[in-house]
Amino acid sequence: ALALSLALVVPHALQCFPPGIRFGYSIANFFADNPEWVEAYYQPYSALLLDPDLPAVGEWKSAFMCATKGGAGSTNCQLAAFGDATVVLANTVRNKPVENNGVWWYRTPNLSVGFAPDDKIKQSNADIMDAKTEPGCNYRLSWDMDNHPDRGGWRAGCDIKLDSSTDFYRVLYLSKTAYAPCQPAPPPSPPAPCPYAGDDESNWRWSCGMCQRHRCTLYGMNKCAAQYQFTDPQGAQLDQCSCACCRIQCARDKGCPTDCAVPPGPLVEESLPVAAALESMGSSRALRTWGVVLGALGVAVAAVAAPRALRARSMARAGAALI
Repeated sequence: ALALSLALVVPHALQCFPPGIRFGYSIANFFADNPEWVEAYYQPYSALLLDPDLPAVGEWKSAFMCATKGGAGSTNCQLAAFGDATVVLANTVRNKPVENNGVWWYRTPNLSVGFAPDDKIKQSNADIMDAKTEPGCNYRLSWDMDNHPDRGGWRAGCDIKLDSSTDFYRVLYLSKTAYAPCQPAPPPSPPAPCPYAGDDESNWRWSCGMCQRHRCTLYGMNKCAAQYQFTDPQGAQLDQCSCACCRIQCARDKGCPTDCAVPPGPLVEESLPVAAALESMGSSRALRTWGVVLGALGVAVAAVAAPRALRARSMARAGAALI
């Protein structure tokens, strides 16, 4: 729109400044759709550009600068940018561009005028920074100004040494209407957080079945299932527990799949009370469980105590031999 029709979401009647450096704009319907804009400069790159050829800031509020390719009458901008005219038309010192609307602008008498994607320019007359280095060179437009009659425009993106070109044209439009930069579309809202984040990052090397057996259980109380207050993690709530505690191991989708319902209670940091765990497991099963646990503890204690007793007997024998 501007009538810049690049199949982008820019209306035919310009409402705000599209940000940054733009590519492929057509200015075919420029005047029809935006009559407040006027053509301030339109010359081939081969023509000498003098500083007085470009307007001073004056009453101008908005500016549009582009380089077209295709000879006289071409309406296709190879690259273009919008900016506040008080910045675009203002003089700058060498290699010190000024940022506006996401673009860095410069107009240095006896050197050049143009724009760049950042503040790094090299005005050796025109800006020769990134002359042939892609993709950086695509974002730079630079026209020689007040130089030798044989020097006109110099670059349009990665096309350089265009001083004698009649295929490329320099275009500048101005408006007395002040436009605000277009606000970028807000980022999409993140998905709602899962009611349970999933305590599945640790021990991720487990298989799905192993994780379900070890983490979706109330044995031991301090398991993932107990922390989420599941009461039947190996039965009716196995699917929920797999989502909460074994998402990675069981290749579940991140977030909240539709088949993952909210667990029956909030996540708690501490273990379930022993009495509650015994009640939930059932007395007979609990007794068997605690019997196994206590038996294992007895074996461990015996394994530690046996070497100590053996050492004590050895020392006693050694003492008796010395008497």
